[in-house]
Amino acid sequence: MKNGVKICIFLVAVLCCVCGAVAQDSTGLPIERRMLFNAWLFLPAGSYYASDWVHEGPAPALFPVTRRMLLPGTNHYHSSGWRLTACRTGTSAGTGQNVNFIPPLSYSAVIQTNWQASLQNTLDAKIESPFYPEGIGTLYFDAINVSPSHPTEITVEIATNMLEYIYLGGGVTNVMYPVESEQFSNNWQVLDVLSLNAASSNDFTRYQRLLQCRTPARFRIRRTGTVHSGLISLDDAFTAIDNICASYPPADVVMEKPAVIFEPAYPAAGQACKVRCEVSNIGTNNNELTGYSNRVMTVWYRWRYLDQMSNAWQSATMSYVAASGVGNGELYEAVLPVESRVGDLEYYFVCDFQGYRYRHLESYANPPYYYTTEWLSPRTLRSDTVAEGGREFYTRLRPYPSPYETVWMVTGPYYDENPIPMTLISNDVWRGMIPIANV
Repeated sequence: MKNGVKICIFLVAVLCCVCGAVAQDSTGLPIERRMLFNAWLFLPAGSYYASDWVHEGPAPALFPVTRRMLLPGTNHYHSSGWRLTACRTGTSAGTGQNVNFIPPLSYSAVIQTNWQASLQNTLDAKIESPFYPEGIGTLYFDAINVSPSHPTEITVEIATNMLEYIYLGGGVTNVMYPVESEQFSNNWQVLDVLSLNAASSNDFTRYQRLLQCRTPARFRIRRTGTVHSGLISLDDAFTAIDNICASYPPADVVMEKPAVIFEPAYPAAGQACKVRCEVSNIGTNNNELTGYSNRVMTVWYRWRYLDQMSNAWQSATMSYVAASGVGNGELYEAVLPVESRVGDLEYYFVCDFQGYRYRHLESYANPPYYYTTEWLSPRTLRSDTVAEGGREFYTRLRPYPSPYETVWMVTGPYYDENPIPMTLISNDVWRGMIPIANV
């Protein structure tokens, strides 16, 4: 039998960076970003009726029975922003002799089954997340169809902006507010549609979706597809959901070539030069901020001579330029060794950095699964191969030094509008030839 199905779907990541954040994997998340449902063991502790929760709706049939049971209510609201609609809590493991559930890591006298949310047999069933002003790094949850003979379907959606109805008549906006209103509603976009057809509890689906959404967002998981008819109640053909986690976006950096990359600006053979790179943050949230104290910049370089032969790649550690910026606009530079021959200096940059990154715990369900860290370091800045003709970044080394890129010569009325280009022939010496007619 399968030990769980893992879905990993990745979106294009946005480049960013972090300051003063932790320098190791973080496995903790607040309740608004982690819903495990096991806090609802209300039989011994009464936590199901804690003040953070509001439960509405009738109790299930045959309530109460044992710890392997569904709990009262079909709509549930948590003070952190979680909303469960047409959904039973507790566990559906006791609803029949041959049912699926998401198995816990271990069993005990207190935890006989893994407590989870069970979406009822209706298309109104859904779980909506709180509002995340920092965005979402990666979304995780476990899911399974409770009845092996009744496959189910769920759709995962995200909202990062809203629809406006008073002035735009339902048109799309670029704003995202914490709550909906008569004027604004969430603009839901589909991330994935999951078909759940597990034959046993060992076949539950582990969902993992890398989003790297660094703007305000929320998500929802809702029943879609077929609603099974002819069943006794909505408490049949459940879809069980558990271990929902929405991580903060991890630390990341964006690197750019500054306006003046080299010093001197136009490197020459036989002359040492400095090369520079600029590093900044994209985000402003605490988990996205970092700076020169936890960044290490490296430039990799090699010489490609005019006969197209090149030497091996070498590296040099770059130093932070004091007062160039803190977090954003940080300038780094390194002195490259002298090269005596004319040719091209090829180069690219690498940034190793520390900062916040989440690692999903493997101990939520059985069998355990070992998730990898969301760490994005290192990042590399290399050339656009189309713009650079398939090459790395490069600059041509001149045979002689000069602070000028080009020098033009202007003489006489004709050449005022048609300047003559000059040639660098020695150190800071340029030569131009003036055509003389009728001599």
